[in-house]
Amino acid sequence: MFPIKYVGLLLFIWVGMAFFGAIWEDCTMPLQAGDHSDLDTLTNFGIVESQQSWGPIQIVSAPANFFTALYHILTFQFSYIYGTWVYVKWIFLGPIIATVVFGLIILTIQLFTRSL
Repeated sequence: MFPIKYVGLLLFIWVGMAFFGAIWEDCTMPLQAGDHSDLDTLTNFGIVESQQSWGPIQIVSAPANFFTALYHILTFQFSYIYGTWVYVKWIFLGPIIATVVFGLIILTIQLFTRSL
């Protein structure tokens, strides 16, 4: 079986590339008025306030498109990867993404079997 330490290494590479790719896109992407980058969407949380009969309640909330931005970053859908670079992205990053998903499935199964 595939050693779990290699899955951890690939997960580290995947998360690192997603993080630095999101930072690179945030620094180089020209934004129109009112637009937000994916990294900006992930880091901007708001406070929702509700007025109840016993007093106001304030809750920290994520933006509405939080999961869309997370999906874009974790699948490397950056604006600077276009044209023929898409093929390079899927040739090199496709196996890493598949291995990380497989590793997370195996890790979840092992956690559930050890806890029972």
